Amino acid sequence: MEELETTRHPTLLLITYSAFYSAAFLLGLLGNTFAVLSVILHPQLRSSTDYLISSLATADLLIILFCLPTTLLNNLLTGYYYKFFFYLPGIQLILLYLNHIKLSLTYSNKFLKI
Repeated sequence: MEELETTRHPTLLLITYSAFYSAAFLLGLLGNTFAVLSVILHPQLRSSTDYLISSLATADLLIILFCLPTTLLNNLLTGYYYKFFFYLPGIQLILLYLNHIKLSLTYSNKFLKI
């Protein structure tokens, strides 16, 4: 019986993908967490612009937590091997649409205030 291929790329490319996705995950997680915490912990950062930055950082955190791992697995593997990851592409689409809607509403609100 022939064994099925589970990866899409050679091993060196798998390591490269994993390294770059891990770096993007860690940097995005740290940077956006610090942005949200700075608005929460420092009272002088309570302006509407800082709330906008905190809101965008929160949206980025959700994208990083849900979309980045599934995209990496989709690029590396030929199928889903865990039941939990079966639901993540749907969550990924919902988060992306909500992020676009939030950005559109934020910029239209900013445009109407000017």
